[in-house]
Amino acid sequence: MKKTITILAMMISILSFSQEAKFKFTQDGLTDYVITECKDKSAGELYKKTIDWINVNYTNPNEVIKAKVENEMIRIDGFGKSAFSRTFSDGTKADYDVTYTMEFQFQDGKYRIKYTHKGITVDNSEVFFKITDVINNIQDKNGNGWNNAKEQYQGFVQLQIDSLFNYITKKNNGW
Repeated sequence: MKKTITILAMMISILSFSQEAKFKFTQDGLTDYVITECKDKSAGELYKKTIDWINVNYTNPNEVIKAKVENEMIRIDGFGKSAFSRTFSDGTKADYDVTYTMEFQFQDGKYRIKYTHKGITVDNSEVFFKITDVINNIQDKNGNGWNNAKEQYQGFVQLQIDSLFNYITKKNNGW
């Protein structure tokens, strides 16, 4: 009986911090909101933890925060170094950096994130292709495709989403 109660308590704990939503680009390079539940957290707690996460993870947090309404929303502009790469037919490789906006909205027990792609650069120069070329694996005039660049970029975004979730749900370890 004691074992059953312990297992049940662990399952309830895991479910209360479940994150089912995964980030995916659509063919036009957009995505819907990613909604994450944290049933035991208030909107205020989620807001504060997100501000703390931004302070920890961004070099100049005051510069990346573009808008905020206490306990309701935060909007940031960010930069991702080497968010995805591409290997050309001659064996050379290019790493692509991205700029983006992330908007966080909070309600009791959940928050949602809207990721908006803004631009792509390589070696600090703007590129001539669009995000839809990457997402849809459109080949260039030399026949070079994008291999798994879409998955790499989605993984880059998902890492940020998971990082925030882990920061919000981590237990205080006594530090």
